Amino acid sequence: MQMALIGVVFALIIAIGLAVVRTFKVPVLNQLAMLFISFFRGTPLLVQLFLLYYGLPRVFPILIHMDAFTASVIGLTLHFAAYKAESIRAAIMAVDKSQMEAALSIGMTTSQAMRRIVLPQAARIATPSLMNYFIDMIKSTSLAQQAVLRYGYHLNVSRKLPVSVHSRIGSNPSLLLSLNLTLTQMHEIVI
Repeated sequence: MQMALIGVVFALIIAIGLAVVRTFKVPVLNQLAMLFISFFRGTPLLVQLFLLYYGLPRVFPILIHMDAFTASVIGLTLHFAAYKAESIRAAIMAVDKSQMEAALSIGMTTSQAMRRIVLPQAARIATPSLMNYFIDMIKSTSLAQQAVLRYGYHLNVSRKLPVSVHSRIGSNPSLLLSLNLTLTQMHEIVI
């Protein structure tokens, strides 16, 4: 639950930023936002989690010390930010244009009109879909926990992290067997 709560807050912040950029079609940022949204909506969450936890540390060695919980939260946040951004953008577009025109005609700036007039109405429209994404995020934490937190221990050798054998193995023979896997077998598990 903690993973979902942290993820939903950061995903909402990122999603609002992406939705505003997409709504106002900011020249360079709009293309970057479209690329971000299409990548995270177009690839499965499991692939994103594996890329974030196992792939990025190979490209950026400073990330090798990122723990599995942090990687899972970041993966869930980015994945659901893309979905929420499109819901928020659709909700903003659903607010009648005359609302913005009326706010501008009484002397409000565009940012004031968005903050005081459009976004409160868009929040009412977007709330059902955002709640659905929150429920989906709660369900997806089990995937993140199984994929990264649980099996991440078995593949720590491929991330070149120290493995505490005595504290993790105990009397579980399946863990002993998994530690005897060769690196090629571990590579097949990831793929």
